[in-house]
Formats: sequence, C-alpha cells, structure tokens
Amino acid sequence: MITYHINNLSNKASNRLGRTAKAVEQSVENAVADSQDRLIAGISEKIQSFESLKDSVSYFERLVKENPDFQKLSGNVYKYKDYFINLGKRFNLTSHAIELQELRELELSSTPEIIAYSDLKNNTDCILITKIKDCFKSVPVPYREMQKDVTVEAKRKLIEDFEVLADRNIAANTMLDKENWYVVPETGDIVITDWSDCVSFGDESAKAFFRNKLKDICGLIY
Repeated sequence: MITYHINNLSNKASNRLGRTAKAVEQSVENAVADSQDRLIAGISEKIQSFESLKDSVSYFERLVKENPDFQKLSGNVYKYKDYFINLGKRFNLTSHAIELQELRELELSSTPEIIAYSDLKNNTDCILITKIKDCFKSVPVPYREMQKDVTVEAKRKLIEDFEVLADRNIAANTMLDKENWYVVPETGDIVITDWSDCVSFGDESAKAFFRNKLKDICGLIY
C-alpha cells in the first residue's frame, strides 16, 4: 500500500478547507487505495530510512540501472511510469507537498496527485513522490514550448479548476505564472508544477480580478 508520510509534514491547520490538521490527516489516510505497483509502494516506504540526499541519490541511480522504465529526468528528479520523484531541500518542497495534500480530494486536472513525502534524517532534505495522470510514456512539456498547440478545452479546464478553488476561497497565486505551467502530451491538459503559494481571497472582487487575469493569460477574454 502506498502511504502518505504526513506526520513528516508540518502540522499546518487547514482553515481554507475547513478542517483541522488532524482531520486532514485522517481523510488522507482513508483516501489512500491499494497500489498495483509494488516498486512505487516499496519506494514510498523506503524513503523514510534515508539519511541524506547522497544516500537517496545512490539508491535511485541504482534503480535507473536496474529498471528500464525508471528514468533520471534532470538534477534530482526521477520518473517511473506516471510517477515523479523529487529529491530536494525541505524549504523548497515542503510547502508544495502540504498544499498537494490538502488539495488532493478536489481532483483538479491541473494538480499532481501526492503519493508520498518524507523528510530525510538530516532534517534538511526531503523526498516528494507525485503522480501525473497519463504520463506513462511522456514527460510534461513547458507551456511556452507548446503554447500554440494548447486547446481551448485545456485552458477552460484550468479555469474550471480555478472555480473549484474559488468556491473554497483558495487563491493559488502560482496559477498566474506560466513558468509553472506544463502540458501533458497525451491529454493536452495543463499541469501546475508549483502549489506552494496558496492563500485566501480577501473578497469577491479579488476573486473576480484573479478570474479575469487567468482568462486573459489563457487568451479566453475576447
């Protein structure tokens, strides 16, 4: 079974979603399903035992050599099927992991699914495992490289994700930065790679401003 190592995430209260941190933890535990992939299930447990990035890199580099489906993408990022494994510093990945954990139940098309997260024993580094639907044979491409080919439907799905968030008074500021936008080649969907900057809307006018700004960026204001 794939588990979320959410005890390693900060004990952040989830006022935006109207739940305490304890309730968030319980809901996530209840939502985790049995995994059909033994390798990812094993990795999600193994990462809790690593001392540092050096130890974890050695482990993943060995997987690259042993398994043709396990790839090194760049730096400390690895891919297996539609799973992505990010090795990095806690100050870079923790807030992103927390937001993914809280947004998981919304099933947004633009949000990667969090599979596992663990701080390493040096309390400086961490590992985050996510899943991006329909990326078995491909890697999401920067939006700027595919901008001309992105469909209106894909852009409207992004707007729909915004509306789901807005209904819960969540403002995901990273949605307004196209540097965080990637496109899944198989589906054409836009995926946001950074969810570390979620705040609350001040009022309805702030929501309207955000909505219009996002539509403008998508080219949906005529």
